[in-house]
Amino acid sequence: MNPAGGNGAPYTFSWDDTFCVAVPLSVGINDINGDEAAFIYPNPSIDGVIVIKDVDISDLIVVDMKGRIVDVEILKAERDACMIQLSESGIYQCRWRSENNMRVARVIVQKQR
Repeated sequence: MNPAGGNGAPYTFSWDDTFCVAVPLSVGINDINGDEAAFIYPNPSIDGVIVIKDVDISDLIVVDMKGRIVDVEILKAERDACMIQLSESGIYQCRWRSENNMRVARVIVQKQR
């Protein structure tokens, strides 16, 4: 297996009794929509804390891979950053509204046992 991703990023490996999952390592997701920079960090998260930094975040929805909504944040005042705490390990999809744009990004939580 190639130890580097398509963009040269190294992979981290997670083993359990039945299979191995290879996930590209990153410290954040940058430039999600290609127009203005947005950041999600740390990604992957080892403690479940994720910070989303963007311009004028007004609401945020976090969905797990089964389609269940696990967190909803409706912000009374638009902010440039939002912090969420996810309690379970897994892959999540974060959707948020920023400056009249809807943005979507995948985040990974790898809790330590």
